[in-house]
Amino acid sequence: MASLDIGQKFGDYTLQKRLARGGMGEIWLAERKGMAGFSKQVVIKTILESYIDEPGLVQMFLDEGRIAANLTHPNIAQTFDLGQVGETYYIAMEYVHGQDLRNLLIMHYSLGQHIPLNLVLQIAAQTCEGLYYAHNWKTPEGLPAGIVHRDISPQNIIVTFDGTIKIVDFGIARAMSGASKTRSGVLK
Repeated sequence: MASLDIGQKFGDYTLQKRLARGGMGEIWLAERKGMAGFSKQVVIKTILESYIDEPGLVQMFLDEGRIAANLTHPNIAQTFDLGQVGETYYIAMEYVHGQDLRNLLIMHYSLGQHIPLNLVLQIAAQTCEGLYYAHNWKTPEGLPAGIVHRDISPQNIIVTFDGTIKIVDFGIARAMSGASKTRSGVLK
């Protein structure tokens, strides 16, 4: 498998810019074009080539896509697609135009400022609303899914430029109804 590059066609998407590269994967800004001038920017999350032969990590990635695809809430970034191009697994998600809370905190700290209290309360309230929704989501059969995010951290809370809060990265989420189980003593 060749590495991904700017301008490359990736299934139905064209990669525009690499947004991040972590220990296990990459995140890309991409565009999907369609008929009559249709164009939609999305975020493509992939697993690095070095991990595609590790069934546990691939399953965790697929579980993330499966879990997040079921969640439709204004404070959770929408998941549109889960697939594979060649040997590369991917999740296509809503592009959230904003900054993660970590960068917002760093910016305010470097300026010697506090984040305004009304924004802090808005961030906390909307994050709680999204998590409450995920935790109480029921399967199509009406059973509690019991989704627990397990990685709510400042970099997984996006503050949009219009003031909406979006939770991202359900990568280590657990759903009681799914296959994603944690063994005792295992750190996720």
